[in-house]
Amino acid sequence: WVMTAAHCIQPMPDPKRWFVDVGRYYRNFGGPEVQRIKLSQIVIHPSYNKKIYANDIALLRLQTPANLDNRQVRLSPVPRNPHLSDLLTDNVQCMVAGWGDTHNTGSNDVLRQAVLPVINYDLCKSWYQYLNKASFCAGYKQRGIDACQGDSGGPL
Repeated sequence: WVMTAAHCIQPMPDPKRWFVDVGRYYRNFGGPEVQRIKLSQIVIHPSYNKKIYANDIALLRLQTPANLDNRQVRLSPVPRNPHLSDLLTDNVQCMVAGWGDTHNTGSNDVLRQAVLPVINYDLCKSWYQYLNKASFCAGYKQRGIDACQGDSGGPL
């Protein structure tokens, strides 16, 4: 299974239209380490609300398992604790990655990553009126280092 954002999938939730590239570093060049895997199922959270991005999560079931012997492919642990707020306290460090647009010139050719601190919930709520207790913010107040346009649905 692969986790992503429901808003990335919602316009075309047919698994036959999608695939997942595992181990990709260069956006436009595959290389021998990239595994392109078709999907067998897409599950969008039943309470997903696209107007306020509530429950903005989707699961993609791979037709075949990814090969984890490749050094570029690692599983990302998902906490079993249902109360993420216990884990995501102020200033806990998170990592984001993607090929998003960093300079308003289009997507990057090379996978980028950034380490971001979790932001205090009340401060974040003052910036985003629709934020609820199931969501959180990570980043810097002064901007400059962050996930970028086009990184939605990517890893955190």
